Amino acid sequence: MKTSKIIGIVICILIPLVITGFIANYAYNDPDDIMGNKSKWEDYYLEKEYGNTMLEKLTSSIKLRSAYYNTVPVVNHIDEHGRFKLAIFSHVMPNANTVLYTGFIYAIDFTEVDINRAAELKVIYANEDLDLATLEEDDEDRLTASFSTFYEVADSEAEIRPEDLEEDENYEAYAYTFNFYNVSEVGDDNTITFRIDLLDSSSEYKETLFGTESGFKLTNIIKNAKTFENMMNNEGSTITTGLSGDALKFGKGYNAFIWPTVLWISAVALVISGALSYLFYLIWTTEEETTPALPKPTKIKKKK
Repeated sequence: MKTSKIIGIVICILIPLVITGFIANYAYNDPDDIMGNKSKWEDYYLEKEYGNTMLEKLTSSIKLRSAYYNTVPVVNHIDEHGRFKLAIFSHVMPNANTVLYTGFIYAIDFTEVDINRAAELKVIYANEDLDLATLEEDDEDRLTASFSTFYEVADSEAEIRPEDLEEDENYEAYAYTFNFYNVSEVGDDNTITFRIDLLDSSSEYKETLFGTESGFKLTNIIKNAKTFENMMNNEGSTITTGLSGDALKFGKGYNAFIWPTVLWISAVALVISGALSYLFYLIWTTEEETTPALPKPTKIKKKK
């Protein structure tokens, strides 16, 4: 076999393998999330792996996004009238220097609590052990935090209004979430005083949904992320490492999920690149066979 044909065959084999390997690696890691495989995995994780109860799902959400988190909520409250539940988690986001306190109101009985949008809930708080009832609205110690709708998981424990289901039989309710961002400014007593107010349709105070008008005392606030991390070494600590938003840290679970996708993408890439490489090989060999051989140069006899 001619050397040129051997080279053509080698190229014909190598090119599809290289292209397929590159595409398979890209599909698995999806560094720019162009193919959306990590997002699809997170959606799958939300649906299949977050847990059964809403508290388990909320804990899994905190675990997914955090570098470190407390597996036990610092507040785990059930409304005495059964209208809602409140959970507040302490955790550290990736590359953050301070601890974040994230709260959720969930298992809401919308037939009893007239919440139509997140703006109707507001957190009133102070970064010290203060009486919120004595603070005027323009007092610099009186701080506020807004709620937002937590669309990551549907509130499976919520009581939905019949009229909402009449309008849309697939209607889903969602929890509400808020954050105490500036815990670095908490006073030396390491206490946040807060309450959750329910506002009416004109954004005026309606009632205190959680705590009292004087406020609920959230004590033993941890400010520094390094201090929070070091507490993992304490005996009986419930603080542990999170996943920092990286789907690959799910390990075998992610591999099992992504393998069928990588397999079919690799198969398609192999077939297409293989076909193109074979076409290249045919053109290569055809040109070689059809190109007439150059005549050998004739020797000119020297005259004696």
